[in-house]
Amino acid sequence: MSMFESYDDEFVGICQEISSKLSHVSNYIDGHEEKLSVLSELESSFDQAKTLLKQMEVETRGEQNPALKQDMSEKVASHKKLFDGLRKDASDSKINEEHAMLIDNPSIGQKDRLISANERLGRGSERIKYALQLTEDTENTALEITDELARNREKIEGVSARVKSVSGLTDQARRVIQGMSKREIQQKVMLWIVAFIIMGVFGTIIYVSV
Repeated sequence: MSMFESYDDEFVGICQEISSKLSHVSNYIDGHEEKLSVLSELESSFDQAKTLLKQMEVETRGEQNPALKQDMSEKVASHKKLFDGLRKDASDSKINEEHAMLIDNPSIGQKDRLISANERLGRGSERIKYALQLTEDTENTALEITDELARNREKIEGVSARVKSVSGLTDQARRVIQGMSKREIQQKVMLWIVAFIIMGVFGTIIYVSV
Protein backbone atom coordinates (compact mmCIF):
# COMPACT_ATOMS: atom_id res chain seq x y z
CA MET A 1 0.00 0.00 0.00
CA SER A 2 1.33 3.41 -0.98
CA MET A 3 1.55 6.36 1.42
CA PHE A 4 -1.32 8.07 -0.43
CA GLU A 5 -3.57 5.03 -0.01
CA SER A 6 -2.68 4.84 3.68
CA TYR A 7 -3.55 8.52 4.20
CA ASP A 8 -6.73 8.02 2.17
CA ASP A 9 -7.93 5.09 4.31
CA GLU A 10 -7.21 6.96 7.53
CA PHE A 11 -8.98 10.09 6.27
CA VAL A 12 -12.10 8.14 5.26
CA GLY A 13 -12.17 6.41 8.66
CA ILE A 14 -11.97 9.73 10.54
CA CYS A 15 -14.70 11.28 8.40
CA GLN A 16 -16.98 8.31 9.03
CA GLU A 17 -16.38 8.70 12.76
CA ILE A 18 -17.18 12.44 12.59
CA SER A 19 -20.37 11.78 10.59
CA SER A 20 -21.45 9.14 13.10
CA LYS A 21 -20.95 11.48 16.06
CA LEU A 22 -22.84 14.30 14.34
CA SER A 23 -25.74 11.94 13.72
CA HIS A 24 -25.59 10.80 17.36
CA VAL A 25 -25.68 14.41 18.56
CA SER A 26 -28.73 15.17 16.42
CA ASN A 27 -30.75 12.05 17.19
CA TYR A 28 -29.77 10.53 20.54
CA ILE A 29 -28.47 13.26 22.87
CA ASP A 30 -30.92 15.61 24.60
CA GLY A 31 -28.83 17.91 26.83
CA HIS A 32 -27.38 21.02 25.25
CA GLU A 33 -24.19 20.88 27.29
CA GLU A 34 -23.60 17.24 26.42
CA LYS A 35 -24.13 17.98 22.74
CA LEU A 36 -21.71 20.90 22.87
CA SER A 37 -19.16 18.72 24.65
CA VAL A 38 -19.30 16.10 21.88
CA LEU A 39 -19.10 18.79 19.19
CA SER A 40 -16.03 20.31 20.87
CA GLU A 41 -14.35 16.91 20.95
CA LEU A 42 -14.73 16.71 17.17
CA GLU A 43 -12.18 19.53 16.70
CA SER A 44 -9.25 17.15 17.20
CA SER A 45 -10.73 14.81 14.56
CA PHE A 46 -11.10 17.69 12.13
CA ASP A 47 -7.45 18.67 12.75
CA GLN A 48 -6.31 15.10 12.01
CA ALA A 49 -8.40 14.96 8.84
CA LYS A 50 -7.01 18.30 7.64
CA THR A 51 -3.44 17.12 8.24
CA LEU A 52 -4.12 13.96 6.23
CA LEU A 53 -5.52 16.06 3.37
CA LYS A 54 -2.30 18.07 3.27
CA GLN A 55 -0.23 14.87 3.23
CA MET A 56 -2.30 13.55 0.31
CA GLU A 57 -1.73 16.83 -1.55
CA VAL A 58 2.03 16.47 -1.03
CA GLU A 59 1.96 12.88 -2.33
CA THR A 60 -0.09 14.01 -5.34
CA ARG A 61 2.42 16.73 -6.23
CA GLY A 62 5.27 14.23 -6.10
CA GLU A 63 3.58 11.61 -8.32
CA GLN A 64 5.32 11.20 -11.71
CA ASN A 65 2.68 9.10 -13.49
CA PRO A 66 0.26 11.59 -15.17
CA ALA A 67 -2.77 9.27 -15.13
CA LEU A 68 -2.27 8.27 -11.51
CA LYS A 69 -1.64 11.89 -10.53
CA GLN A 70 -4.97 12.87 -12.11
CA ASP A 71 -6.82 10.19 -10.14
CA MET A 72 -5.13 11.30 -6.93
CA SER A 73 -6.02 14.96 -7.59
CA GLU A 74 -9.68 14.09 -8.17
CA LYS A 75 -9.78 12.05 -4.95
CA VAL A 76 -8.22 14.90 -2.94
CA ALA A 77 -10.79 17.35 -4.39
CA SER A 78 -13.63 14.99 -3.42
CA HIS A 79 -12.23 14.60 0.10
CA LYS A 80 -12.00 18.38 0.48
CA LYS A 81 -15.70 18.72 -0.33
CA LEU A 82 -16.52 16.01 2.21
CA PHE A 83 -14.34 17.69 4.84
CA ASP A 84 -15.87 21.13 4.24
CA GLY A 85 -19.39 19.68 4.43
CA LEU A 86 -18.74 17.94 7.75
CA ARG A 87 -17.05 21.06 9.13
CA LYS A 88 -20.11 23.17 8.20
CA ASP A 89 -22.51 20.64 9.75
CA ALA A 90 -20.54 20.63 12.99
CA SER A 91 -20.35 24.42 13.08
CA ASP A 92 -24.09 24.80 12.39
CA SER A 93 -24.93 22.25 15.09
CA LYS A 94 -22.76 24.03 17.61
CA ILE A 95 -24.33 27.43 16.87
CA ASN A 96 -27.85 25.96 17.11
CA GLU A 97 -27.13 24.30 20.44
CA GLU A 98 -25.60 27.48 21.88
CA HIS A 99 -28.65 29.49 20.85
CA ALA A 100 -31.05 26.85 22.17
CA MET A 101 -29.22 26.77 25.49
CA LEU A 102 -29.55 30.57 25.78
CA ILE A 103 -33.29 30.42 25.06
CA ASP A 104 -33.96 27.57 27.49
CA ASN A 105 -32.03 29.21 30.34
CA PRO A 106 -34.51 30.99 32.69
CA SER A 107 -31.89 33.26 34.25
CA ILE A 108 -31.68 36.63 32.45
CA GLY A 109 -28.34 37.45 34.03
CA GLN A 110 -26.94 34.12 33.03
CA LYS A 111 -28.27 34.66 29.52
CA ASP A 112 -26.41 37.93 29.33
CA ARG A 113 -23.23 36.30 30.54
CA LEU A 114 -23.64 33.48 28.06
CA ILE A 115 -24.28 35.94 25.23
CA SER A 116 -21.18 37.91 26.21
CA ALA A 117 -19.14 34.73 26.45
CA ASN A 118 -20.52 33.58 23.11
CA GLU A 119 -19.51 36.86 21.50
CA ARG A 120 -16.01 36.57 22.93
CA LEU A 121 -15.78 33.03 21.66
CA GLY A 122 -16.94 34.20 18.25
CA ARG A 123 -14.27 36.88 18.10
CA GLY A 124 -11.65 34.43 19.30
CA SER A 125 -12.76 31.91 16.69
CA GLU A 126 -12.42 34.49 13.95
CA ARG A 127 -8.89 35.32 15.06
CA ILE A 128 -8.02 31.63 15.18
CA LYS A 129 -9.48 31.09 11.70
CA TYR A 130 -7.46 34.02 10.39
CA ALA A 131 -4.27 32.66 11.95
CA LEU A 132 -4.97 29.19 10.54
CA GLN A 133 -5.60 30.67 7.11
CA LEU A 134 -2.29 32.53 7.24
CA THR A 135 -0.56 29.31 8.28
CA GLU A 136 -2.21 27.38 5.46
CA ASP A 137 -1.29 30.06 2.90
CA THR A 138 2.31 29.98 4.15
CA GLU A 139 2.40 26.20 3.89
CA ASN A 140 0.99 26.30 0.35
CA THR A 141 3.58 28.90 -0.65
CA ALA A 142 6.34 26.75 0.82
CA LEU A 143 5.06 23.72 -1.10
CA GLU A 144 4.95 25.72 -4.34
CA ILE A 145 8.53 26.90 -3.76
CA THR A 146 9.58 23.31 -3.06
CA ASP A 147 7.96 22.16 -6.31
CA GLU A 148 9.69 24.96 -8.24
CA LEU A 149 13.04 24.05 -6.72
CA ALA A 150 12.48 20.41 -7.65
CA ARG A 151 11.70 21.38 -11.26
CA ASN A 152 14.80 23.60 -11.39
CA ARG A 153 16.91 20.78 -10.01
CA GLU A 154 15.62 18.46 -12.73
CA LYS A 155 16.52 21.07 -15.37
CA ILE A 156 20.01 21.50 -13.88
CA GLU A 157 20.52 17.75 -13.78
CA GLY A 158 19.44 17.55 -17.44
CA VAL A 159 21.90 20.29 -18.45
CA SER A 160 24.64 18.60 -16.43
CA ALA A 161 23.97 15.31 -18.20
CA ARG A 162 24.17 17.02 -21.60
CA VAL A 163 27.42 18.75 -20.60
CA LYS A 164 28.86 15.40 -19.56
CA SER A 165 27.74 13.91 -22.87
CA VAL A 166 29.39 16.72 -24.85
CA SER A 167 32.52 16.38 -22.71
CA GLY A 168 32.61 12.66 -23.51
CA LEU A 169 32.32 13.36 -27.24
CA THR A 170 35.11 15.95 -26.97
CA ASP A 171 37.40 13.43 -25.28
CA GLN A 172 36.57 10.88 -27.95
CA ALA A 173 37.33 13.39 -30.73
CA ARG A 174 40.62 14.29 -29.05
CA ARG A 175 41.65 10.62 -28.98
CA VAL A 176 40.75 10.23 -32.68
CA ILE A 177 42.86 13.29 -33.60
CA GLN A 178 45.78 11.99 -31.55
CA GLY A 179 45.49 8.62 -33.32
CA MET A 180 45.46 10.33 -36.73
CA SER A 181 48.54 12.38 -35.79
CA LYS A 182 50.41 9.22 -34.78
CA ARG A 183 49.48 7.51 -38.03
CA GLU A 184 50.62 10.59 -40.01
CA ILE A 185 54.01 10.51 -38.29
CA GLN A 186 54.36 6.78 -38.93
CA GLN A 187 53.51 7.32 -42.60
CA LYS A 188 56.16 10.06 -42.90
CA VAL A 189 58.78 7.82 -41.29
CA MET A 190 57.91 5.00 -43.70
CA LEU A 191 58.18 7.39 -46.65
CA TRP A 192 61.68 8.46 -45.56
CA ILE A 193 62.73 4.87 -45.09
CA VAL A 194 61.43 3.94 -48.55
CA ALA A 195 63.17 7.03 -50.03
CA PHE A 196 66.48 6.01 -48.43
CA ILE A 197 66.10 2.48 -49.73
CA ILE A 198 65.39 3.71 -53.26
CA MET A 199 68.38 6.06 -53.11
CA GLY A 200 70.54 3.19 -51.90
CA VAL A 201 69.39 0.96 -54.73
CA PHE A 202 70.13 3.67 -57.34
CA GLY A 203 73.50 4.33 -55.78
CA THR A 204 74.35 0.63 -55.93
CA ILE A 205 73.25 0.41 -59.54
CA ILE A 206 75.36 3.41 -60.52
CA TYR A 207 78.36 2.05 -58.61
CA VAL A 208 78.11 -1.34 -60.31
CA SER A 209 77.68 0.23 -63.75
CA VAL A 210 80.83 2.32 -63.36
